[in-house]
Amino acid sequence: MCKLTSLFRISAAALELLASTLTAQAQARGGSDWRDCNGRDVDARISACSRIIDRTGGRSNPTMRAGALNNRGIAYFSKGEFDRAIRDFDEAIAIRPDNPVLHHNRGLALYNNGDNEAAIRSHEEAISIDPKYAIAHNDRANVYFRMKEYDKAISAYDDAIRLQPRDGVLYANRGNTYRMKGDYGRALRDFDEAIRLNPREAGPIYSRSQVYTDKGDARRAIAELDKAIRLGATNAEYFNSRGFLYKQQGDHDRAIRDLDEAIRLEPTYAIAFANRGDAWLQRGNIERAIMDLSEAIRLDPTVTPAYVSRGLAFEAKGDVEQAKFDYSTALIRTPGNFATAKEAIAKARERLDVLEGTTGATGGGPRR
Repeated sequence: MCKLTSLFRISAAALELLASTLTAQAQARGGSDWRDCNGRDVDARISACSRIIDRTGGRSNPTMRAGALNNRGIAYFSKGEFDRAIRDFDEAIAIRPDNPVLHHNRGLALYNNGDNEAAIRSHEEAISIDPKYAIAHNDRANVYFRMKEYDKAISAYDDAIRLQPRDGVLYANRGNTYRMKGDYGRALRDFDEAIRLNPREAGPIYSRSQVYTDKGDARRAIAELDKAIRLGATNAEYFNSRGFLYKQQGDHDRAIRDLDEAIRLEPTYAIAFANRGDAWLQRGNIERAIMDLSEAIRLDPTVTPAYVSRGLAFEAKGDVEQAKFDYSTALIRTPGNFATAKEAIAKARERLDVLEGTTGATGGGPRR
């Protein structure tokens, strides 16, 4: 599944909305600390912003203090320290409760911290202050998407698109939501528009390939993936998806080449290891299959299809007890978010039922 794009405001854009007098204040009183607080070096930004915050306690320079808190919050966000980011945004909001950017930034930090409901409330605060704040509409929709409230997400994307009809990211995000609802016609129309607006952007092309994959049109899906790879050749997900399709078509050599590349680009990519292991299994290389499938399970124990494919490999090797163990494990684990998880679980049940007698089956492999 293509990840949605969350548009986090950079510090310069946020500060521009804090106050028109901020630059003059910074030059007069912030000096080099302010330049570092607004710079790209994250650790230097935190140190400089902290010095400004310490100097502007109480009621002195509230606008500068809010700006420094916002910038430090962004720096903590970039380091994945979301609790600290939220505290800084909260304090900045206490100083400037009328600034929509601060509410929006807090909403993004809350979202990344896993607090969906609070994130929605924060984005709605931003929208109530500035109803034309398209990015806040988009990021509220992203929260609804993660909550699988797809109709609410689409409505929020609609609002964002009305405000910024030439932003291809918004169409791509709405297209992903239509895809999750199974409305492939609308999904394709949105991806087409996203591509028209940003023809050099690989993401919407990749997303369009996933619709064709869902529809069972491997030929068109591979053609789209070819285009996406030409534009975004360093994205492991694109090679994994094309490798999966080649594997499903029985083109194991191409599948393994693509999956090799996916793993080279992302050495901890569990799904690519699982798909490559399944390709080796289908080619009859049992030992390589077991090695890759075991690595997939080590990296991500939720890859349910990897247990089933490894069970099939052990079964082909004559190790019935290990095969039964893998099938049983697949049945008791919570399935991950894989398109082939249900198929794999059904295969595990089938093999457990017949292991005393017949053997022989082919794996499905995981796909996201």
